[in-house]
Formats: sequence, C-alpha cells, structure tokens
Amino acid sequence: MRIRVLGTMRVWDGDRWTVVGAAQQRLLLAVLLIDGGAVGTERLVEEIWGGHPPRGAYGTLHGYVFRLRRLIGQGPNGPLVRRDGGYELILSDGDLDAHVFAEILAVARREMGVGRVERAASRLTHALGLWRGRALADVTPTPAVVAEAARLERARLEASELRVRAWSRLGRHIEVVEAARRLVEQHPLCEALWEHLMAGLGALGRRHEALDVYRRAREVMVSALGLEPGPRLRAIQRNVLDDDCAIDPPYSASRPA
Repeated sequence: MRIRVLGTMRVWDGDRWTVVGAAQQRLLLAVLLIDGGAVGTERLVEEIWGGHPPRGAYGTLHGYVFRLRRLIGQGPNGPLVRRDGGYELILSDGDLDAHVFAEILAVARREMGVGRVERAASRLTHALGLWRGRALADVTPTPAVVAEAARLERARLEASELRVRAWSRLGRHIEVVEAARRLVEQHPLCEALWEHLMAGLGALGRRHEALDVYRRAREVMVSALGLEPGPRLRAIQRNVLDDDCAIDPPYSASRPA
C-alpha cells in the first residue's frame, strides 16, 4: 500500500495511482493518517459529520471502512484493522509520501549542519519533487485536516528555504534568485526569503534590482506588520550599496519577519 497526500489524495492499487472517489472516504483515510494509532469510532463520526451525525452514522461509517478496505487492501493481513473500539491504519516505511518527505528533510538538515551542502541540496530537490500541489488538496477541510495541511505546508516552506540557502552557499545564485522570487510571492511575510532574493541579486551584480527588492520588502513588512525590516535585511542592503554582496542569509523558515 502507498498513499499520497502531498497534493490530491491518491492510493496505489498495485498497477496505478487511484483516486479515492468519495469525499467521506477521503476524509476517513485522512483522519486515520493524521491521528495515527487506533482511532475510535466516535472520533471518526465526529470528524466526518461534525456535531450533526445522521441517524445510523455508525453503520454508515462501517460501510465507508468496508469500501476503503476494498481500495487499499482487505483480508486479515490488510492495512486497515479493527482495534480498541475503532480502526487503525498500519503503515510500513515508505507507504506515505508525507513521511518520506519528512525523513528526507531531516537528513538534509543534518547534512547542512555538517557542511555536506551539495548532498543536502540534492536531497531537498528530491523531497520537494514529492509535492503535486497543496497538501490534502481534495480532502474536506475539517479542523484536523486544516491543521495537518498547514503543518505540512510549513515543512514544505522550510525545505524550500533550506534548498535556497544551500544553493546560495554553492554559489548557484541564478537558482537562488529564481526560487526566492517565486517563494516571496507565496510567502511575502517570510523575511528570510527576501534576504535570499536580495543577496542573490546582489551576488549577480544586479544592484538596482536588489535595492528594489529591499523597497518592496519594506513596504510589505510595514504595511502588514507595522515593522521595519530586520537587521539582516538591512545589513544586506548596506552591502549592496557598498557593492559587497558576499553575505549568506541565515536559514530561518520559522521566522516570518
């Protein structure tokens, strides 16, 4: 069994990737993946129907489980088992793309920490290639799904920023600028991305563009947060003005401004 959640939900049926057709089955599968371990039937009913379950909700839930088992594998050795008054989805290594992504990202962090920058950049490219759109894109946005999707997207931003930093250390400034320009459009309050973009342009000798980036970043920060740019972005501005752009922006995916 293999499952994709980094984008629209898909299940590998042994020959091809298959859509989980019914919205309720997608949500059921998502909750089993998000919660992990044995998930009680009350919890599943609450997540699928909120505070207004229909009459016979538990019977309907069992029907969803039966159809989901037909899709992902059934029988005594199937991955979806009855346990502790609920159900548990048994995963093996490599079954879920989100787990694979997290494992690669963790390795890349360690490699960056010990100076294996080229290898880290390669791993991060592989990890980001697992994404096919927004996390859990076609799953009903219940509170649990929204929270999990946001967590996964934060990890995606972390991986994207870490790869940009790796490219910067490797002197691949064209890639830095192209990636950072896309990322600041998606995450305009992440100041570290503006730092990468500005420093990359400066390293390429594109001083006027770099200074324009500083002006744009300042406008965003002041307008949205009421804050002036931080010391790193101001330092990069001074270096660009001095025509000395050998500055490596810090890795700081969690720092919005």
